[in-house]
Amino acid sequence: MPKLRRIGLEYLHKANDIFLEELGRHCPSLEHLLVPGCYFITDAGLSKLSTGCRKITHVDVRGCRNVTGSGLVDIAKEGKASLRHLSMCGLPLVTPETMTRLMRWSLRLESLKAEMWSEEDGDLGADGVARKRRSYRVLSNVDSALRYIVSTVP
Repeated sequence: MPKLRRIGLEYLHKANDIFLEELGRHCPSLEHLLVPGCYFITDAGLSKLSTGCRKITHVDVRGCRNVTGSGLVDIAKEGKASLRHLSMCGLPLVTPETMTRLMRWSLRLESLKAEMWSEEDGDLGADGVARKRRSYRVLSNVDSALRYIVSTVP
């Protein structure tokens, strides 16, 4: 699979860090990683993926609730600023500090979808979620991303 450029494992609950490590070993041309809702993926797996896949431009980890963001920082670092599109809504363990580190390494980031929403919010229902969402945005560049992140810190 050395020519694989895009993989989508949406809500495949069996996807885990071992799988990401194998992708890193065997898919050096990978550009798009789409793993929303894959609960067993962690920063450790993303970090291992990043060592072999240095061309990643698109990452979607929405709802991967065990991701704190440090694995995303590793993808940005290893890729030498190739990361352009990042969707990371529903990651309750990501901190504003991690977002700042991520922005430092994501020099070519064109779009960012982020939502500050924590586990303690629980099941709010559709109306509650609509009220609670403070930061779902598509940001056009790093400067506006940093300004927005800073503005959402309580």
